Amino acid sequence: MSSRRAAPAPSAGPASAPARSGSPPSPLPGPAGSPRTRGLQLPRHRQADALLLAWNAGERDQTFARGQAERYETWYAEVQALVERGRDEGDFRCDDPADFTLRFSALADGLALRRLRQVPTLSVADARRHLRRSVDAELRG
Repeated sequence: MSSRRAAPAPSAGPASAPARSGSPPSPLPGPAGSPRTRGLQLPRHRQADALLLAWNAGERDQTFARGQAERYETWYAEVQALVERGRDEGDFRCDDPADFTLRFSALADGLALRRLRQVPTLSVADARRHLRRSVDAELRG
């Protein structure tokens, strides 16, 4: 039996919000200014902090990492299946649904990070517009 304990899940409640006067604690290991954190501008949004903490927790907790990977793989497979079904039913033109799914998921991931960091500012509506534009260009073009 292992003595390692899983990292606690970030709380969404007000008690977990970082103090306004200081910087939130870094989810990255190492002291501020260390080679791992030097020059890295961490986002101050609580959601982004939770995302970074979750990524970091996956490095320490393999059960958590497997769960995250399974959820992502399920979403990825659902996107690909949707594209395949749309292609088979004549709604989409797509020679390679797997390639489209890779590009679409990379764009969605990048837009999500940009949205959380807000550098430069990105609204949810704009992120959705970019995703729709990609779908239209690749699947309906």
